[in-house]
Amino acid sequence: MEGALQVPIIDLSSIDLSDSLKKACIENGYFYLINHEVEGDLIRRVFDGSRGFFDLSIGEKMKVLRKNHRGYTPFYDEKLDLVDNPKGDPKESIYFGAPEDISPYGNLNQWPTEEILPCWRSTMEEYYRVILNLGKRVLSLIALALNVNEDFFEKVGAFNPPGALLRPMHYPVADEINYCDQYMHGCGAHTDYGMITILITDGVPGLQVAMFFDPSPDCVVECLKSCCSESPPPRFPPVRVADYLKEHYIWLPVNMCNKNITEEEMRTG
Repeated sequence: MEGALQVPIIDLSSIDLSDSLKKACIENGYFYLINHEVEGDLIRRVFDGSRGFFDLSIGEKMKVLRKNHRGYTPFYDEKLDLVDNPKGDPKESIYFGAPEDISPYGNLNQWPTEEILPCWRSTMEEYYRVILNLGKRVLSLIALALNVNEDFFEKVGAFNPPGALLRPMHYPVADEINYCDQYMHGCGAHTDYGMITILITDGVPGLQVAMFFDPSPDCVVECLKSCCSESPPPRFPPVRVADYLKEHYIWLPVNMCNKNITEEEMRTG
């Protein structure tokens, strides 16, 4: 279609991706990955389980309400755009960090019971590992595109450990929820402010899984020598990842925008 948005396609089976990847990052900031070797059956199981979670009663979902940046975030819990979505984003999600056996922070993830969602935990933990490895592969290619060694990000401590969060999200259709006094976007205008975001959908609007792949909290981010000189000098001073992210996170309590649902009903279903 003439005038339609053209999204660059990066084929991970190609031998030399540096030029095409660099062009996509500079000119677009996003791209489709093909031949990524993430098995279709695993993706199907991820979406089947995620759909099952969001189909649970609000009472069941509130049993794993977010704490320590892990767990369920209800509708209107986040505000990404205070102008267009002043009452909060009409979406729900659930956050997962690294599986317990590879997490340096202990067992922070919250899961519905196996009786309610059989095998979903094992599926999501498997997917986390697969996408984590895919993210490292993409970042090694980005490093080459930046004219540094492919293991650059690993050597500067970005993966020690990576601050990767997995987040299934649900955006309901307009007639599924009360949009209060005005129309609101499912997700307010925003920019992902981490390192890279890896997003999958199943072709059906409203349900998606992204991994937010950020550097280690103690990693220091600074302009690469290949990207600056005395003229032009770096635009920004070095910054610790945890300090940078802290400036951007805004966590808000559930906004009772939907006047038909009381707080007690939200917590008990």
